[in-house]
Amino acid sequence: MPSVLNVTNLPAPRVPVLDANTGLMTREWYRFFFNLFILAGSGSNTESLQDLQIGPLSADPSVFLNALQDAALNPSGGYDVDTNLVLRKAIEGLAVAPPRTDEVPGWSIQPRGVTVGASPFIFQNTTGRSVDLIVTGGAVSAIAFSRDNITFYGVGLTAGVFWLSPYDYLRVTYTVAPAITLVPR
Repeated sequence: MPSVLNVTNLPAPRVPVLDANTGLMTREWYRFFFNLFILAGSGSNTESLQDLQIGPLSADPSVFLNALQDAALNPSGGYDVDTNLVLRKAIEGLAVAPPRTDEVPGWSIQPRGVTVGASPFIFQNTTGRSVDLIVTGGAVSAIAFSRDNITFYGVGLTAGVFWLSPYDYLRVTYTVAPAITLVPR
């Protein structure tokens, strides 16, 4: 059975966001925000805040609001009653144009070699942006990833390209030092 989109309408203006007795968010507002969270990918989105801020909106945001208002007030006026179609038409008005490469921060930063220390060598991404680490050559026996420098997860490879978010760690265990190249994103 196909999954049904759980759409909660925007709570009425008379519904308070916080319950005066408990100080907690009211049920209506919680459901509204929770459903927005689900519609936005439930936290599984790989886009960073910087990715969303790079490109300007290709259309005036009023296009989005007008499309939603048209759909709500005039369901037969060119819009199918299907909620997915209404949302798709509204979102098309907010499409973000891909940025030109000369406008992307850091795109012109050239790859650079990393000085490899004693084995196991632990690299932390302190650049403040996502980077790729390219590990090649040498006699590498294990490569592991960590977010906290305590728990490391084996990646099952001894060479390759590894994407690190800011403050992530990559541990390389070897007998002959590999070449490691840092490529800013």
